[in-house]
Amino acid sequence: MNVSRRSFLKLSAAGAFAATFGCTDRDRPVPKTTEHQPFRTELKSGTETTTICPFCGVGCGAIVTTATINGAPKIVNIEGDPDHPINRGALCSKGSSMYQIANQPLFSLADEPSGNNGRRLANPMKRLAGTNQWTEITWQTAITEIAAAMQATRDAAFVTPENRCENMYCLGGAALDNEECYLISKMARALGIAYLEHQARI
Repeated sequence: MNVSRRSFLKLSAAGAFAATFGCTDRDRPVPKTTEHQPFRTELKSGTETTTICPFCGVGCGAIVTTATINGAPKIVNIEGDPDHPINRGALCSKGSSMYQIANQPLFSLADEPSGNNGRRLANPMKRLAGTNQWTEITWQTAITEIAAAMQATRDAAFVTPENRCENMYCLGGAALDNEECYLISKMARALGIAYLEHQARI
């Protein structure tokens, strides 16, 4: 369709006005997620503190509930902050797993001492070919098998003499610090990986 410059500017201004003032639900009350979840005693009596999710560059807000359990402060719940302007109470799957950062397993999966997250896996699991069951393997076995698979993938399409590996890519994570990112990028370049990118920028 033919739109003049003047009509385009008018439509743009009207659209921006409608998006800012007329089509927003920013005044709609957002219920806290904990209102629809079963409470524990620690959650009711805990102290709420706001924080920012550390996983990517978006900066979603979260509410951390801490309580004293067995004489020590423990994180008992993490949920999205409904008053935060970015996520307004919602968290992605990575943000929802922040609870596992502070509460890592100390015992087997069957044990769940107070303040500890017994649902988090402590060892790598592997699903054998042709089965639907997961089997626990050692870290050394997992690292060895992953390294062998990477070597086979790299050798299958390695470009010489450019020393380029074009059938693999490396994607960094925003939860990593500068030192970790440096080591991962150095390993990727040593392997000849040409496709090196960062998760937060994507």
